Amino acid sequence: MNNNQSLKDLVCKLILNIAPEADVQHLDPNEELREELDLDSMDFMNLLDLIVKETGGECALRVIMQK
Repeated sequence: MNNNQSLKDLVCKLILNIAPEADVQHLDPNEELREELDLDSMDFMNLLDLIVKETGGECALRVIMQK
């Protein structure tokens, strides 16, 4: 990811994969994403997993679970 806008676009696209009805255009960056989207814990974990896979990042929970 080169900039904040491309990262935001990616996350919005991934959110729509998990919650197609989500209004990603009006997300408040000061609110907790899981609460604002009303995602259950499994959907939120799926979203985090998609973000990690798409960005090539590492998720702390995944690292802990592998130990």
